[in-house]
Amino acid sequence: MNPTRTLIKEILSKSKGTLFLILLFNISAAFVSTLQPLLFKDLFDDILPGRQIGTAAFYMLLLILIPVIYAALNSVTSYYNNELGNHLSKNLRLRLFSDLLQTPPRKVDSIGRGEIINRITLQVGMLCEIFVVDTLMSLVSNVILLIATLWIMFSMSAELTLAAMLSFPLCMYGFRRFRSKTERLDKQYHGILDKGLSYLNDFFTNLKAVHRCNGHQAEQKRWSDWNDEVWKISRQSRVFHHVVLNLVADTVVSLITGIIYGYSLYLILKGRISPGTLLAFIVILPRLYNIFKSLFTLNMDRSRMTVIINNLNDILELEKIESGARAPDYSRVPLLQMRNVSYRYAPEDSFGITDFNLDIQPGAFVGIIGLSGSGKSTIFELIHRYIEPDEGEICLDGVPIKELDLHELRQYVGYSPQKGVLWNKSILDNIIYPLQKEDMDEETWLRFNAAVEMAHVNTFVQAMPEQYDKKVEGHGDNLSGGEIQRILLARAFMNEPRILMLDEYTSALDAITESDLNDTLLNLKGKQTILVIAHRLSTVKSADIILVVEKGQIVEQGSPAELYARRGIYYTMVEKQKI
Repeated sequence: MNPTRTLIKEILSKSKGTLFLILLFNISAAFVSTLQPLLFKDLFDDILPGRQIGTAAFYMLLLILIPVIYAALNSVTSYYNNELGNHLSKNLRLRLFSDLLQTPPRKVDSIGRGEIINRITLQVGMLCEIFVVDTLMSLVSNVILLIATLWIMFSMSAELTLAAMLSFPLCMYGFRRFRSKTERLDKQYHGILDKGLSYLNDFFTNLKAVHRCNGHQAEQKRWSDWNDEVWKISRQSRVFHHVVLNLVADTVVSLITGIIYGYSLYLILKGRISPGTLLAFIVILPRLYNIFKSLFTLNMDRSRMTVIINNLNDILELEKIESGARAPDYSRVPLLQMRNVSYRYAPEDSFGITDFNLDIQPGAFVGIIGLSGSGKSTIFELIHRYIEPDEGEICLDGVPIKELDLHELRQYVGYSPQKGVLWNKSILDNIIYPLQKEDMDEETWLRFNAAVEMAHVNTFVQAMPEQYDKKVEGHGDNLSGGEIQRILLARAFMNEPRILMLDEYTSALDAITESDLNDTLLNLKGKQTILVIAHRLSTVKSADIILVVEKGQIVEQGSPAELYARRGIYYTMVEKQKI
């Protein structure tokens, strides 16, 4: 099964009206084009020898009008082709984007962000607006035109028509020999474009690091090397498609045309065809060979389409997050349970967490500590369903989270990650995301005011001239780390989740602001279950329970006082952080 081809067929099936009009105008254009050689034949065989001046003038007028009418019909056909291409690319992009939204972020990163940007923009445009529409619609028009042209030619001379068709199998054989090279060149070309966009994505993300590390020359060289690669493969492709293929086709056509003209003279001398028939063939032969050439080019374009279709299939075939149908109970704070949960990041790697068991009572304040890479953030990503456990089950009030509607789950369980990123929009837009300002009503404004107060955002925003309308630049480059963390915290508070998960939410804050936010969390105890990952133990000093995680397992568990008294890992960490 080819998901991209299936999707294209599904979209085209909803455009039957446009397809009918394209077919109608193609048939009309083919009919009009067949009149010209017939008029030439009658004009030189019957009308001019008979000195029918009035009829000859009328024929000349028709010969002038026919190209105009033909061009007009082709223009209308091009308009509808363009409409069909835009409709197809729009719907294909929407479907691809929808699939990406349902794909776990780690799976998206397996292809690469630059590659995906290229595929859902440039490659979809090429596929729909150039290959599918121009190529396939050209196939329809050329097949209709070919049938009409051959019918006219056979009606005038079967011998000359068969001679003219000799070029068809010769060109077909030649183009088949070149097909594999076309696929290889296009695969290389799109692969290099993907590589370039991926590089630019990394470059602009790390632009500050380039300046800090004096990486200007290194990046200039990388960009220059990429451009050299693009130039090289573009030149190879251009030479192959526009020089070699055209030269082969034109050479074959010229040879066959010369043979036909010589054979025509022989038939005229034998009295088997008239000079008017020869003239009609002189008019119609270039058209026939253009049709042949277009059909052979279509064969090449199909190979090029295959490369893009395979790239889009990679996106459509990415693993999707399956959503349940049940809604959580917002009237209560749930019991959170993890039963024998294990997760590894890759088959050959060690587990992120191993055989993890946990019971968190409703309304508890739980601190999670441990060395970097011990599996703390993995716990949050599993609960929020960014990733799925390889083994075990996670439940809220005994209901597996897989059975819950994914949108409802992520509203029910708030998550502020360690590496949060802001949109290049206003501070207000970042806090209320995914809502927009025009969607805000009295209730959501009350929630907003409460969220910014709890996250202590007002203390720095009110000092800005634009206040909440201030535009975030560079995903937060014009804000301090502490300001970014408080904006993200306010966003997490906006939804009033029943479980709130905060990953290193105070790592960039000063001691006074950290203390204020800790007081906020203490006020939420009992109203929400609060899970906090922290390296600074002062952040979780008021927690009901602290979990010490090491190598993906809970090695210590208890209240801060209990763990300190045991003189284990927690005790050692506390002692090392004392001033």
